[in-house]
Amino acid sequence: MARTSRRVLTVSAYSRQMLDLCGISPRASTDVLYNGADHILDAAADPSVITRLGLRPRRFVLHIASAKAYKNTATIFAAFEDSRLADLDLVLVGPSREQLTRQRLRPPARAIFAGSIDDGGLRALYEAALCLACPSRTEGFGLPPLEAMACGCPAVVSAGGAIPEVCRDAASYADVDDPVTWVAAFAALANHPELRAAKVRAGLDRAAAFTWEQSGRRLTAIILSAARSSRRLEPPSLVNAPTVAACAGEPQTQASSPGSSPSDPNTVEITECWAQDLPRRRAGAGAFDRP
Repeated sequence: MARTSRRVLTVSAYSRQMLDLCGISPRASTDVLYNGADHILDAAADPSVITRLGLRPRRFVLHIASAKAYKNTATIFAAFEDSRLADLDLVLVGPSREQLTRQRLRPPARAIFAGSIDDGGLRALYEAALCLACPSRTEGFGLPPLEAMACGCPAVVSAGGAIPEVCRDAASYADVDDPVTWVAAFAALANHPELRAAKVRAGLDRAAAFTWEQSGRRLTAIILSAARSSRRLEPPSLVNAPTVAACAGEPQTQASSPGSSPSDPNTVEITECWAQDLPRRRAGAGAFDRP
């Protein structure tokens, strides 16, 4: 589909580069449309998860665990075998100990398993954690670090894929294959409150640049630009054009009449309404499989 589309949208400049290198979509016809992260603030924090798991605020590292190799959960497990982190807990969201063990991963004996939780529980974990650990070898976008930053939780991340593009210097970085660097990063945040406070401020500023309203407005602009650049597709038929409707997640409908006026204000009005409604239309990603 990407090879035959007039425009292709992807969630990062890194992903655009990979689409080009793999011969799927040339850079010239690919637009970057960043995800939003502010959906995590729509749900009120549910502190019951903190009580249920017996957690100490600011004394645990949060990790969205996965058995997928590129998520690199094994490096975080190795880091928590280090005695320098003896006073910190590792809280894992997602799969159980048994599920990870079946995939030949070895969670630390003192790891705490939160299971699959909703956004209210996840927000409470972000707000109470010392930091989030995201050691992925690659990501097309990397949503958890931005969610964490939006909740005032610093992120320690790898430099894999689009993560540096999304996080920039608001995050702390560690080597994807070196557990010692993760130990050092966690210890620095735990032992230096001023460093953690600086990362919290930087993270809040960075996360504020990624909202679903901004994504919707950019999507609107891209669709209108694509429509106006084609003599075969006039703006008034935008909402009804099958190719555009499919991109926007709308049902395909019969195209409007060829005689519609290019300056018809309803085109912009309908599209703007769709953009403003984007937060309610987006698919809700569960904490278990966040990208």
